[in-house]
Amino acid sequence: MLYLAEVKRQSKGFIGGARTKLKLLACQRNDQSWTAVSSEEMLPTEEASHLGEGALVTVHLGANRQIQGKPEQAGAKVVGLLQSFSSLLEKSKTQQAEVEQWKQSLSYQAQELSRREMEMEANLEQFEQMAEEKEQIEQQRQQVNSSQEELQKLKQGLEDERTEIEGAWEHLRTEQQRLAEKQSSVLDEAQTNEIQELISRLESAATPTESLAEQLNLALEVMNRQQANLDHHRQQLEQQRADAQQKSAEAEQQGEELQQLRQAFQEAQVSLEEAKRALQSQEHTLARKRDSANLLALQLQTQEQLRESLSDLVSGSCPSQQVDVEKLENMLLGELQETVENLQRDWKKLLPFVNDQEEELASQRQSVEELQEKLQVVSDQERPSVEKELAEEQDRYRFLEQTLVGQRRSIQERKEVLNQHLRVLRRRQGFVELEMETSAIDLESILAQSEAQQNQTKEELQKLENQIGEVKLSVEQSQAQVQQQADEQATRQNQLRELEESWQQTQASALQLGSRVSVYEKNLQQWQEHCEEVRQKLEAVAQQMNGITESGNHQLQILTQLQQAVSSLKGSPEMAG
Repeated sequence: MLYLAEVKRQSKGFIGGARTKLKLLACQRNDQSWTAVSSEEMLPTEEASHLGEGALVTVHLGANRQIQGKPEQAGAKVVGLLQSFSSLLEKSKTQQAEVEQWKQSLSYQAQELSRREMEMEANLEQFEQMAEEKEQIEQQRQQVNSSQEELQKLKQGLEDERTEIEGAWEHLRTEQQRLAEKQSSVLDEAQTNEIQELISRLESAATPTESLAEQLNLALEVMNRQQANLDHHRQQLEQQRADAQQKSAEAEQQGEELQQLRQAFQEAQVSLEEAKRALQSQEHTLARKRDSANLLALQLQTQEQLRESLSDLVSGSCPSQQVDVEKLENMLLGELQETVENLQRDWKKLLPFVNDQEEELASQRQSVEELQEKLQVVSDQERPSVEKELAEEQDRYRFLEQTLVGQRRSIQERKEVLNQHLRVLRRRQGFVELEMETSAIDLESILAQSEAQQNQTKEELQKLENQIGEVKLSVEQSQAQVQQQADEQATRQNQLRELEESWQQTQASALQLGSRVSVYEKNLQQWQEHCEEVRQKLEAVAQQMNGITESGNHQLQILTQLQQAVSSLKGSPEMAG
């Protein structure tokens, strides 16, 4: 099974070097996924001794938990996994954005469906009201048609009676002509009776028009009620038209407000984006200054270590471990030579270990510098992880540096002791050496220059930290301002959404009222035209009724005069004789 491991080094002792072990971090499953290893299992190996501590490697383990093959550096694999994870993360963000878009689309569709449902309900109520009004209009139309049919029957009866009366009058005129022809002669009783019978027939043929007038008045009253009802509906129509115009004006006003709010929202969004870009620039400046401060702090630490090393060199002429030269002079030459060889052997054993520590420290310094360079070009999303890794590497570097301070001093003291023993041995063996004295004055001058550089670095670091404080304060103020603008923008967005919903509802209501007014006006126009048509017919019948009534009254007057004439003729002496 494939495992991801970290290289660990554990020291055996002061001289005995270090053992290399692998700490298992994660294992790969059959489905190519990785699972963290919960145990603190360490596997010894010498195959990874050339790698620095903390290096990541991949290693295959068998069923007996033994390492199979040579561990391979896992940098490329980890980078590939991180890239795959980044791709999956970007894909997840894209899918999440699509889901949000779908949610917004579904929300808008739900609002549109709700609006259309409300519109359909309003139209349904309107259609039901129109159906009721149409039914009333149809009933009234049937009443008018019934009245019109009765009027037609009355008119036909009047026409029939007029025809009959005209026939009687024609007969009467004929008799009058006969009477005129026989004016010289005297009417006999039979003729007189016949004339009276004709007069009686004419009187009975004169149909009374009171019932017809009453029916006509009732029809006209019905029409007046219809007209009043029409006027009432017309008032309602005007009120609905005013409401529709008011709704349209409200929708237009809300549309203008919505347009202004959208423009203000867009302008505020542009301002917010500019503020965000300015904040990002300030954050980048702050990050660069912090990186510079970290470099100065590291440089200051290096200068401090250099100063300590110079101090050790200055004080090296007076070793901390005093050597009894008189004892060495009195010691047997062979014993002195053996002591020198033992000291040389111990010093040579310690020197490789210190050199390894120096190489590891140099490698650690290089890692810190690489991370600092990477921090200059890394993106905002990756910056926190890189900063965390840089802090860990810097802590590790400081720990190694502190460890090496004592080791350097110890090896320097051992070397000084070895040199003293070696000088005594060579002098007793007869060798003459020209010792090169170290100029304490030169070392002290270098030490003074080192302290001056260290003080200058401290001043630069303090100045840079003050600048960092100012930039940090500016960043915090900009962050508060950006947050305030973002909150205001969110409030504007909510207001924009609410106003847009209200505008849509008002616009839909205005359209409904406009449609209702249009249909209502069309129905009222048809109703008014029908009522006008019936009214014109009733007025024509009323005029005819007035003419018939006048004609009947005139006929009755003539019949009365004729009856009087016949009665006078019948009572004359000639008729009596």
